[in-house]
Amino acid sequence: MRKNGFTVRTAKEEGLVGAKDKDVLTTAICLKSVLITTDISTFIEDSKARSREYYGIIVITKQLDSSVSASAAREVIKLLLNRYTKDEWKNLVVYL
Repeated sequence: MRKNGFTVRTAKEEGLVGAKDKDVLTTAICLKSVLITTDISTFIEDSKARSREYYGIIVITKQLDSSVSASAAREVIKLLLNRYTKDEWKNLVVYL
């Protein structure tokens, strides 16, 4: 993703490994970033409960995570990130 010009921050780079989901989402909101996650339940429930805007969530389902190579998943995510404008990503949740 970085090679394609996207700014990428990982939970590890942000010191969020093992952090509560709400803290990860809050960081993504502060960074005005699309959050990419495999945690389908907690992030979606938390994002619906929040009164603040968030800047998009891409949820990689376990099925995709296990049946598609990482390279193919990156290509799909890249296409998605280029598909919508920054404004269109606001409060959008996309499932893969």
